[in-house]
Amino acid sequence: MAIWKRTRRAALYVFLTVLGIFFCTPVLFLLTGSVTSRYELGQYLAPLSDAAKGFVYWKWMPDYPAFSHYENVLLFTPQFYVVFWNSVKITAFILAGQLLVAVPAAWAFAIYPFPRRRLLFTVYLVLMLMPFQVTMLSSYLVLNGLHLMNTHGAVILPAVFSAFPVFLIYRSFCGIPKELLEAARVDGATKWQSFRFVTLPLLKDTIVLTTLLRTIWEFNSVDLIFSLTNGGPVGKTTTLSVLIANQALTTNNYGYGSAISVVSFFILAIVAVVYMKASGFGKGSDS
Repeated sequence: MAIWKRTRRAALYVFLTVLGIFFCTPVLFLLTGSVTSRYELGQYLAPLSDAAKGFVYWKWMPDYPAFSHYENVLLFTPQFYVVFWNSVKITAFILAGQLLVAVPAAWAFAIYPFPRRRLLFTVYLVLMLMPFQVTMLSSYLVLNGLHLMNTHGAVILPAVFSAFPVFLIYRSFCGIPKELLEAARVDGATKWQSFRFVTLPLLKDTIVLTTLLRTIWEFNSVDLIFSLTNGGPVGKTTTLSVLIANQALTTNNYGYGSAISVVSFFILAIVAVVYMKASGFGKGSDS
């Protein structure tokens, strides 16, 4: 029996190791691509063009590692900082809007027994499961009718009403003991006071985690911007993700795009660590 347990544990470790390597492979491609010269990358990826024949290949360590892509991004491309600021602004407005919409909506779905509550919440979840391509046309028609096309609003407004943060926060609201709310009501607390001083402190970790996940998601979002504004007008809605995609798809400058991706990754990693430390995530409990 003990041998079987050790064998099963070893098999689980091997499986998880292989799975981890599999998921880390794109990161390794990204890191090596960012220090590979454009000429060398052109040799690796030449079969992607119609004129070349053969197979694409890749070296985990380039023949002549170079950091020229990082130099170009950080020192000789003022557009990078403009686009980075665009990403920060758009992400900040989306997050603020999502919290203003998601927290009250989740509170209403979880606490107030209004008619057809479960049906409405189910419909809301169905919207969350739909890919953006399904709602793209309706989003365009609404935004065009509001005269928001080619503005920041065309990127921010659809993301503000995302159903995903509502779903995450709703589950935590459902876990709050009703006795606490009843005790607050007996003590004379209004609904707003119960929400502000009883509910929100219990949901601090959930809100922190939701905000972090949405920050990463919205900072890296590309399909919404590509479909509705294509980064325009005059680059006002171009974010780092759009810039990376343009470098890879339009100019075929994969090394430059990889360098921007790596810089973006470290920016998000630093923001995540600082945010988690400053918010005291994990020191409290949602229950």
